[in-house]
Amino acid sequence: MKIIQDFIPSGRRNRPAGRNGLRFITIHNTGNPNRGANARAHATYLRGDTAANLPVSWHYTVDNVEIFQHLPDNETAFHAGDGNGPGNMQSIGIEICENSDGDLLVATNNAVNLTAELCKRYGIPIENVVQHNRWSGKDCPRLLRRNQPYSWAEFLNRVRGNNQLSPEEATVINAIADGIISSKDHWVGVLKGTVTPNPAFIKIMMDNAHRKIRGL
Repeated sequence: MKIIQDFIPSGRRNRPAGRNGLRFITIHNTGNPNRGANARAHATYLRGDTAANLPVSWHYTVDNVEIFQHLPDNETAFHAGDGNGPGNMQSIGIEICENSDGDLLVATNNAVNLTAELCKRYGIPIENVVQHNRWSGKDCPRLLRRNQPYSWAEFLNRVRGNNQLSPEEATVINAIADGIISSKDHWVGVLKGTVTPNPAFIKIMMDNAHRKIRGL
């Protein structure tokens, strides 16, 4: 599913622009069952004064048709209710729409796919896909906590099923964690034989590897 980037403008109170540690993914339900309360409507809300004055923000809203991204993944947001804790400072917030004129099952499945993709992109383990409840005690994601459209355990099982790393992806993610390389897509393609290695990237990789071996 295509992600529509509709970022909260820079400088707004609900775009703090801190550096996100990208260690967790926090799942929410919007808590808004009104007709028309879809991802596009929430994007409009986040760009408005009410959200800015609270302030409140998150990274993605998912419905049964679209995914809107409101902030870059590497920026912090106000969605977890834990102040400067890891929910706000180290997690990507995903809101699942529950508008009555939508399809909750499809929206939740779309959130599964997005969560799995983000886990793969940033090397986030399934254990770090958590409920909003973990950070603040709030009854959220309220529908998943009531087994709608299925249980939280099933949500994680579906993420896990969509999150099988290829051997090439696992090798590259480990090398990124070690500081040897920084370009995931390029090196996965190189290992799969679909991308011709860039000589400049090879030099950077070798220099980083030598520094790693020397303990620098």
